Amino acid sequence: NHSDFLNGTPWFVYECTIKLDESYRRIALFLLYLFIFMVGLLENLLVVWVNWRRRHSANGVLFCIINVSLSDLMVIVILPFFMMEVTMDRVWLWGRFLCKVTNLIYVVNFYSSSFFLAFMTLERYLSLTRPSCPSIFPVMGRRRWLLCGGLWLFSLFLALMENVHVDLLEWEEPGCYMLPEYSYTEWFVSVSFLCMIFQFLIPAAVIITCNVLIARAVKTAPDVEGQRDVWLVHVYSLVFVTC
Repeated sequence: NHSDFLNGTPWFVYECTIKLDESYRRIALFLLYLFIFMVGLLENLLVVWVNWRRRHSANGVLFCIINVSLSDLMVIVILPFFMMEVTMDRVWLWGRFLCKVTNLIYVVNFYSSSFFLAFMTLERYLSLTRPSCPSIFPVMGRRRWLLCGGLWLFSLFLALMENVHVDLLEWEEPGCYMLPEYSYTEWFVSVSFLCMIFQFLIPAAVIITCNVLIARAVKTAPDVEGQRDVWLVHVYSLVFVTC
């Protein structure tokens, strides 16, 4: 078919000349962030409010959900800074301190959410298959708060390893960038492996394995409330793997 050729050259060889206006892209990102901010703020405040009254419950799943929602809520609170940064084409006007703090909160959220989702899935699996075993997040004693604090501190430690190279840099305009002075390639590869292992591979292995085992165990579980918690775990796990 000669219509598929132009001057003897196939049509798919020619470079696409369609260009998106940069201002439209910024507007689209701003509206997307605004939607996430409004929905995320209402949703996470509601989840925290509903579950905070039951924070002393023996159900470790609820305790993990509170921590995941608090982690997400921290990111939602700093989202307006990123909204304005997108609108002004990556120009950062809020100083070095907020540059480092907002990035730190953002990275801590990724680690802490992954860890608490993994522990939530493991908690639900153990409560179904080994009800006589003590809870990972027991109500009595300090173990629940020590383990919770340990996960937050470990998330902070991993985030600081990346945040140490985040700084306010000025070229034509000030911008918040993650850029080490030396050995950029080696540092980038190291951080990428660190994120892949602790943010995804280890939590995903725990979440997927426990969900498969939970799906088998729930078929014989007559407890309606237990099955409801299982579906809650499945939903959070699906969101984690998808995102």
